[in-house]
Amino acid sequence: MKPSVKPVPAFTSLRGLAAIWVVAYHFRESLAGSLPRLAFSLLGEGFLAVDLFFILSGFVITLNYRWMLEDLTLGTAKLFIVARLARIYPVHLFMCLLFLINPVCILLFSTARDLGARYDPGYYLLSLLLMQNWGLASQLEWNNPAWSISTEWFVYLMFPALLLGLKRLPNTVPTIAGAIIVVLAALALLFDRAGLASIGDAIPQFGLARCLCEFLVGMGLCRLTRLVAAPGTLLTLGLLGLAGALVVATIGFALPDFILLPGACALVITALASERSPLGGWLARKPLLWLGEISYALYMTHYFVKDWIKFAGLALPGPAIFLLYLSLVLLAGLAVYYGIEKPGRQYFRSIALKNV
Repeated sequence: MKPSVKPVPAFTSLRGLAAIWVVAYHFRESLAGSLPRLAFSLLGEGFLAVDLFFILSGFVITLNYRWMLEDLTLGTAKLFIVARLARIYPVHLFMCLLFLINPVCILLFSTARDLGARYDPGYYLLSLLLMQNWGLASQLEWNNPAWSISTEWFVYLMFPALLLGLKRLPNTVPTIAGAIIVVLAALALLFDRAGLASIGDAIPQFGLARCLCEFLVGMGLCRLTRLVAAPGTLLTLGLLGLAGALVVATIGFALPDFILLPGACALVITALASERSPLGGWLARKPLLWLGEISYALYMTHYFVKDWIKFAGLALPGPAIFLLYLSLVLLAGLAVYYGIEKPGRQYFRSIALKNV
């Protein structure tokens, strides 16, 4: 397989910030009454970081594997699938195994000894196969945030075909930009016709469509940015300003988040795609890059930390407690990144490639 292109530092940092937003979203209850209303509301929208992930994933995957447009064969498609599975599965498998501790401890040590509906064996099997959010379940269970990894895996399997579809589009700015707008409109229409209030609703039923549409948007953005000159400072600031305007319009007119906010995410990613971005240098700082490197481990471990904070009776209010939660998640993410993700990715890939 041909080597990947040089990563965009701003994107790496953006992943880290998005992961922290998701973590803060799941621990926000401890800050109730401690933050201004607007700041607390912002934490309450942390699930939108997943939409940022999906669009960013489509962009980066297309950027790294665009050479497949000229060399797409069954062999290269298999190599791509193996590479992506090696990227996501070691941590996912480890967390699946680690989550087995939860029902065991509930049955052995809790007073109620009731697992409820969260630990269904069938859902666990689907999780091992990365199929738990393919429309086969009615609710999120076990490691809840892993639903998005399931949908990403589905899109990875579809990526060679999606790449062929992208290749068939006329390679012009109006065509690609129009296709992006059509996909964003289709996503909004889907959620509107389903009668949903938010893009974060009904994840088992609509999470897959959400991921697919936004991944397609990211693919289109990657193609679009290669057709136009890198935006200068003024245009970059304009794109960020327009993204901000979409956020303000959503708040001011009380619009459902699926109407404009995926488009705002797309504008932010477009603005950061160029090395000339005014924010690029700031986002390329080492602490943010480091946070981006461990973002997947943070995302996959934080719900386990949340469960055990609850089991231990430490779900308390206050900013100090919130910072303790973040510290525990960072420690767990570090341990999984260096102990599982890095060595697991290398080992899994070396074993899997022997059979391709």
